[in-house]
Amino acid sequence: MASMENVLFLFVAAFSLLISSFVILVGAQGIAINYSLLGDNLPPPNEVVGLLNSQNIKLVRLFDPNPTVLTALHNSDNAVGTSFRYITAGNELIPGDLAGYVLRAMQNLDTALTAANLNIPVSTAIAPSVFSISYPPSQDCADKIFKFRFCERLLNGVGAQSIGINYGLLGDNLPPPNQVVGLLNSQNIKLVRLFDPNPTVLAALHNSGIAVVLGTLNNDLQTLANDPAFANTWVQNNVIPHVQAGTSFRYITAGNEVIPGDLASYVLHAMQNLDAALTAANLNIPVSTAIATSVLSISYPPSQGIFSDASSAVMTSILGFLASKKTPLLVNVYPYFAYASQPENVRLDYALFTAPSTVVVDGALGYTNLFDAVVDAMYSALEKAGHPDVNVVVSETGWPSAGDATGATMENAMTYNNNVVAHVTSNTGTPKRPGNVMETYIFAMFNEDLKPAGVEQNFGLYYPNMTKVYQVNCCEHQTDCFAELRSSQEDDLFVPKNGVWGYSWNQTKESVFFAN
Repeated sequence: MASMENVLFLFVAAFSLLISSFVILVGAQGIAINYSLLGDNLPPPNEVVGLLNSQNIKLVRLFDPNPTVLTALHNSDNAVGTSFRYITAGNELIPGDLAGYVLRAMQNLDTALTAANLNIPVSTAIAPSVFSISYPPSQDCADKIFKFRFCERLLNGVGAQSIGINYGLLGDNLPPPNQVVGLLNSQNIKLVRLFDPNPTVLAALHNSGIAVVLGTLNNDLQTLANDPAFANTWVQNNVIPHVQAGTSFRYITAGNEVIPGDLASYVLHAMQNLDAALTAANLNIPVSTAIATSVLSISYPPSQGIFSDASSAVMTSILGFLASKKTPLLVNVYPYFAYASQPENVRLDYALFTAPSTVVVDGALGYTNLFDAVVDAMYSALEKAGHPDVNVVVSETGWPSAGDATGATMENAMTYNNNVVAHVTSNTGTPKRPGNVMETYIFAMFNEDLKPAGVEQNFGLYYPNMTKVYQVNCCEHQTDCFAELRSSQEDDLFVPKNGVWGYSWNQTKESVFFAN
């Protein structure tokens, strides 16, 4: 797709996905009115425009681009055409599942407007729930809290930070969880995946600003599937107290790599019961599962990706649930194992992101790295199962630094992990899904000595004494939401403009937040 076509596609997608709203300027006033359409007995828009003019109301806000209303506003103040005061990407989405998309939607809308030579500011509308404290309303307090909370909400969404880490506990010499949380924050790692609801780890994450992917034990799947009361208890014990204590949960995952297998048939019902328990507790936390690429019977070339006979029925049912909830599927992606099992057929530079040019040509698409090829093979399988709308989150990826096995060297591990971080945070997506944000969790935090001997003990970025195994710029590439919003100096990030808290997008654009 050409770049301009891509911009226009994203422009339309942002309208439909986020229900963007308009503020129309028909003059210059400080008081405006919201004009919504959720009624079956409302007057025709042309009569409403006449009423607005009769009352000298010259600013109106629309919640969606209704063509009849927009047409009625043409030349509504003896001007030529309609004047748009702002385009707003979404309304009261922060905090929430869509929060992570707001900034990128704003940027894409701004790009499309600029390409059309239209100088219309782009913003978003928020509710006071973005604040953790709203009293007293002193400037310093409100300013600092707003900065922190707004960015924190973005960081807990997909769009702002795309790199997280797996924090496993299969070691007898690991540091205390509170020290680990301190290390995560010192490295600006704001997403962490846990394999089970360890209470000490969860307590350490309270008010840490780190969003958590929380897994269930595989051994609990059967009971979670068969007993809704057990699922309720699981949520009551492992989620609710920590939410109340300030922990943000990104996803709950029912099982890890159990499809295909004896536990596969329990996954969907476990997901449904956990989702029902969370809903009953008024918690909007997505429920998914984590799978290995062994669910595929074919993964090469990527366009031929398809679920195996042993996985297909279970996966199709799970995908139906995920699609209905607009929740992603978590997939563990390991180019290392593909290379190590067939070094004669898989090039090392292809696995390490260091190939100088295209290695695999698949129709019109070209692949320079195996990571993208594996992810796109999964997308092809999703499409063949009838669910191209389900997104993929890479729940595990990594490379061993030792273990007396093919390719397991410190140099290769450092190369792979630095390159996967750079690739993911570039937001280039994959050849099949260009521009798609790939939320990705590096495996793993520590070398864990209770795992099977060999490479399994050597995937960590850190030794148990919290020194680095090798240098990984894990989060230097991460999007700093402050940097995304500010122009040149943080002190200018939020400044009062005509009584409204606004931010300078860059040195040539100025916009404001809409606070409901």
